[in-house]
Amino acid sequence: IMANTPFTVPRLVDEGAWLDWRGKYSNGYAGFGDRPLANIRFAVPHHSVTNPTGNAEQDVNTLFNIHKSNGWGMIGYHFVITSEVVNGFAKIAYVGDIGSIRAHAPNTKGAYGLQTNYGNHYLVGACIIGQNHLQMPSQAQLRSMKLLMQELLWFEDARLPNLTNTWDDMREHKVWDWTQCNGLDQIRGAIIDATIP
Repeated sequence: IMANTPFTVPRLVDEGAWLDWRGKYSNGYAGFGDRPLANIRFAVPHHSVTNPTGNAEQDVNTLFNIHKSNGWGMIGYHFVITSEVVNGFAKIAYVGDIGSIRAHAPNTKGAYGLQTNYGNHYLVGACIIGQNHLQMPSQAQLRSMKLLMQELLWFEDARLPNLTNTWDDMREHKVWDWTQCNGLDQIRGAIIDATIP
């Protein structure tokens, strides 16, 4: 069984900044198996620790090759916020169906009472291309990430009933696992505060 969950961010579609690439990379639909959408509890911003290329395909190909070499056979995230900009927005690639279990945040800390090491069953992962431990994401990336997170948290209540309409349900990777990934608290604030023209 493979998840096939249509999902878009309408403003990014309008701006030409939405890419449905679930069929472009192996296991974009299957992941490590399906999960009910009602199981999704938090949305998690990540960063890739790769260098932005300004080209969405190059950004995502690099990530795919790294994750493939990890033995995952797929991209571990659901969404990749690339470094390619159109109309002031970074292109987002939908690379892993939100109904599939990926490999991005196992929740080794057992945060928020969710089962330790089962984080990927409950979390949606969105990865910003860049080295955010060294520099902030671009304004275009922050804008696109904000629109994505708003769509997940506020506008998908029927499908994602356990993602509440509050920024409290966006928690960076360091909350779940012992990592520097999006460890800068100002990145979370910058996503929330990003201005959408």
